[in-house]
Amino acid sequence: MENKRPLVVVAVIALLLIIAAVVFFTIRSQKDDTTAATPAPAPQSETAETPAPAAEPDKTTSIRIPTFDVLRVEPDGTAVIAGSAEPDGKLEVKEGDKVITASDVDKSGDFVAIIDKPLPPGNHEIYLNVSMPDGRNARSKQTATIAIPEGDDKKDLLAVITEPDKPTQVVEAPAPTEPAKLAAAAPETANGDTRLNPVNVEGKTAKEPAATSPAKPAIDASVRISAVEIEGSTLYIAGNGTANAAVRGYVDNNFAAQDEVNAKGSFVIQATIDIPVGRHQIRVDMLDKDGNVIARASVSFDRPEGNQVSAVAKAPANDTTTDASGTQTFVQPELQASDNAVIIRKGDNLWTISRRVYGRGVRYTTIYLANEPQIADPNLILPGQVFSVPNQPLPIGEAEELHRRLEKGLPVGPEYKLPEKTGN
Repeated sequence: MENKRPLVVVAVIALLLIIAAVVFFTIRSQKDDTTAATPAPAPQSETAETPAPAAEPDKTTSIRIPTFDVLRVEPDGTAVIAGSAEPDGKLEVKEGDKVITASDVDKSGDFVAIIDKPLPPGNHEIYLNVSMPDGRNARSKQTATIAIPEGDDKKDLLAVITEPDKPTQVVEAPAPTEPAKLAAAAPETANGDTRLNPVNVEGKTAKEPAATSPAKPAIDASVRISAVEIEGSTLYIAGNGTANAAVRGYVDNNFAAQDEVNAKGSFVIQATIDIPVGRHQIRVDMLDKDGNVIARASVSFDRPEGNQVSAVAKAPANDTTTDASGTQTFVQPELQASDNAVIIRKGDNLWTISRRVYGRGVRYTTIYLANEPQIADPNLILPGQVFSVPNQPLPIGEAEELHRRLEKGLPVGPEYKLPEKTGN
């Protein structure tokens, strides 16, 4: 019996272990079922609990760019400006960072601004800026350049409006001098020229003035063609002659247009005429006060393709002929193509030329340096002058410093030099 006791103990222990195992797995199974039957709580949405922030005004929303519709400038420096801009905005007329005057834009987008404090004599570059209560603002693409004359010389008042990639609008131009009495040139058959139907500046058949008898020319009469420029269908002929004399321009013996030599001895003839690609003859006749031809200049011109063409004279006349009436013709060497020459036209000034070429008016100082011998006063350049325009302008800081010196009437020091050598 004693020998069986250990076996009984072992059996009891084994039975207890089996019971414990059964109980353990039963409890575990029930726990798993309870967990599966109870769904996990859904995560709370942060978006639902946190309201979205209020949208800020979009400052990039389109806004009407202010424009000049009317610019009226008086010789005393006062002006009236009318135009359009974003409705209900605040319109400012500015020169640099300075506000010259301001006006409210009405609900239809119109405004009128008055400059009642006269602009001082000299050149001024003004623009428009409109601002809105929500912070939006816009600057005009147009810029108005105004040249107020010194003293009582009201005829030199100039106002032009420029805009990138658009023609310059001349609002106020210097009054032309009274033209000399114009009559016809001497009969063209005197020197063997062939008469063709002339073309006027509108591209229609022009009626050439009646001819007068040839007169003996003055001994010192001379005329010269210095440059030819084509811009689209507009032709410019620049040159030099006797002050106040009338000049007529011809293309292949076809009358183009006429002008008058200014008091400084230069002229620019402007005509609307289509000139095909190829070789052409440009001629200018200079007349006396009675309408007699007293001198001629003739030069060959090879017109290349393109809408922007410039060609300049490189040397004086190398031959002179005299017809039966005694009129001298100065035969010049062929004009040479140029990428950096510009004819000064009526209404031009250094500031607007610089804006057109370099994008900034103050860089006119580069053009001034390149043509200093021709420019007695940066504020006064003459139609018919031919300037070299360097491809590389002065650094902006140097240009502004030189501008301040010129404004004060100080001499240009040797430290101011062009970035590169220029040439026509």
